[in-house]
Amino acid sequence: MKALAEMLAGLGWRVTGSDLQPAGATAEAIRRLAVLSQPFMPASSANILDQLAVDAGARDFARALAPGVALTPGAPLPAPSAVFPRFIDSAL
Repeated sequence: MKALAEMLAGLGWRVTGSDLQPAGATAEAIRRLAVLSQPFMPASSANILDQLAVDAGARDFARALAPGVALTPGAPLPAPSAVFPRFIDSAL
């Protein structure tokens, strides 16, 4: 959770101890969604899982929703980057 707090602080978010639990739950939900969306968006899902520091061997469906399988608290996270390109409507 410390790595998640540091990443959010680097993005300008103020994170307190009471904020870490919801942030960790949100990160875990994103991990599960990224694993399940791999057949539809393989590159984007891989990018999300890379940014959450999910080991390549832990990205299969069997582990996506398995009890006791979750993100590793305190794992170092890479620098965040955009997963999807920014959409700019040229008509505006």
